[in-house]
Amino acid sequence: MTANPPRNYPLGNKIRTIGSCGLTPKQDKVGYLLRIRLMQVLTNGQSLSDTCDMRWIFALCLLAAPAAADVCDDLWFTRNLIMDRAGFCFGSALGQAQFDNRDCIGKNVSIDQQTQNFVAQIQSFERRLECRVNTGQPVLDLKDAHIRRTLDNLPLADEFQSACLGWKGAPTPLYAGLGTQSRIMGYVMPGDRVGFGHIPAGDWSYVTASGPDWQPHAGGWLFGGVGFEACTDWAG
Repeated sequence: MTANPPRNYPLGNKIRTIGSCGLTPKQDKVGYLLRIRLMQVLTNGQSLSDTCDMRWIFALCLLAAPAAADVCDDLWFTRNLIMDRAGFCFGSALGQAQFDNRDCIGKNVSIDQQTQNFVAQIQSFERRLECRVNTGQPVLDLKDAHIRRTLDNLPLADEFQSACLGWKGAPTPLYAGLGTQSRIMGYVMPGDRVGFGHIPAGDWSYVTASGPDWQPHAGGWLFGGVGFEACTDWAG
């Protein structure tokens, strides 16, 4: 069993060269980081064209291309959801669209030290990725925002994304927090696509479960590792 599928790419030890998918580091920092990350796990001299079929090339391009914007939107949302829960009053169009100010108390709000450390970690990640979220527009590219609002523990986005294509296991609960005593948010169902895009917290991973349209029908914290055998296929 592997505790962290997004960091254990099934074909990673076979990849020698990786296509650019038409992207440059400036166009897609995360796609660039993904390619570099995969190249760091070389174990032989084979090329991508020699070892992988085109579905894997397509999957890499599909997951890498939108990642930079997705990750920055994700980080922005998590950081500001924390502030919203603390009673922050938002002034930007995006902030007011994503979080209502009906129960806000002002611009100066208090959060505990552990939460402050988490916010600092998010901000450090945003600086490293050079995130520039447009807060003048009301729309955020985040399909699971409605799910994330109800979590007890918030996840930290990872620039490396992965997906289980076709869950082969039994219906599996997803929790609101890091413990089986927390609320059950929904279930990963047989055949689902399970998205991994956040850094695990111990033995827990935040995931989304969706059908072929990639629209999440459930999301939450999944306990334990997910082995390759649990899925029909993997991407990312």
